[in-house]
Amino acid sequence: TSQMISIEVQHADRTRRARLTIPYDMKVSQMVKVCRKRWSLPFSVDFQVANSRTGTLLLAQDTLRDNRIQNGDILVLQPFAVHG
Repeated sequence: TSQMISIEVQHADRTRRARLTIPYDMKVSQMVKVCRKRWSLPFSVDFQVANSRTGTLLLAQDTLRDNRIQNGDILVLQPFAVHG
């Protein structure tokens, strides 16, 4: 069984926040997908994820483990426009 981790995810504008308990080996992109679904976020907007504890940006293809995310960390979804 995969190790689980409990984190808080916030939208950059602080209108939305969620506590998630998810697999430590989940990719950052999968976590964004979970939030996108939960919060009905527009698909025209892409998100980068920042760890508020370390101030670092997380790469979409990396896992939470790769990013050394810790229990209780607050991850912030920062929208950026995708140019088509």
